[in-house]
Amino acid sequence: MAIDAKNYGKLAGYSSGGAKEAGPFTKIFISGEQRDDQDIRKMHAIVQSKWDSKDLSEKFIVHNASKVNFIIMFIKKIRVKKEQLGKDYPEITYYSYDPDNESTFPEGAKCEFIFAGALLDENYKPILDRDDPTRTALVWFQNAGMRVGPAVEYLGELGKKSSELQPLSNDKDFERNIVTPRRWITQVTIESRKSNYGNKDVYKYEAIKQLPDKNVEAIMDRCMKWVDPFDLQFDLSKSVGGPQKSSGGSSYPPDNDNPTFGSEAEAETGAEVASTIDIPAEDIDLGI
Repeated sequence: MAIDAKNYGKLAGYSSGGAKEAGPFTKIFISGEQRDDQDIRKMHAIVQSKWDSKDLSEKFIVHNASKVNFIIMFIKKIRVKKEQLGKDYPEITYYSYDPDNESTFPEGAKCEFIFAGALLDENYKPILDRDDPTRTALVWFQNAGMRVGPAVEYLGELGKKSSELQPLSNDKDFERNIVTPRRWITQVTIESRKSNYGNKDVYKYEAIKQLPDKNVEAIMDRCMKWVDPFDLQFDLSKSVGGPQKSSGGSSYPPDNDNPTFGSEAEAETGAEVASTIDIPAEDIDLGI
């Protein structure tokens, strides 16, 4: 079995190397303080369309979780600079969606990693999307600041695993950077790391279960179908200052309870994409 690298060129920017608007990928975050509906130092993900719901089972797709399982679909490296511009929260003033190919960047601009993929339960079965139960829920993790280190460490671990596995493709670099992350179920837990400002909670990533080889190419095919929605959600380069652009300002993540995909025409395109390129539960059920 050989996965042909040339058929997956669009995935090349999503492995080793924001959010413009809320899109199909729901952010998972760690609660930093105890709240009525959120336990401290637990992971949560709030369904955008259910933000105001009093029903917690409806509001949260992930709630008070110590562990989260998902299949990686995208790994995206970006470079971001955030500044306090007189508001209660910092704003992005510089954003590069392709930092490995930028020649210069402003002082204070730092790299982050976005990990995004399909959400699974404790039995490695799909957790269905609340708004579109015909597909698996899609989630993402923001790896910034202290959380960059564990993300890079995980990429290194995946690189080692790549050298130990029988390759599924015809290209060594493609196998390591693109195929290998999608050959595993990744489990995310929380660990504490020391910093100059005290202990910080970070994500700890671990490849806990290898997927059957026969399913990997099908997963990659589905990743290809989600490239455009991913870019619509995370590529801020057109709205925020970036390489060879003047500085702008944008909140990150956006505070938008009723998101669209930009202009009215773009919104229609986004709606069409969301309804036609799904990840059916039976396709993500890998026979585990």
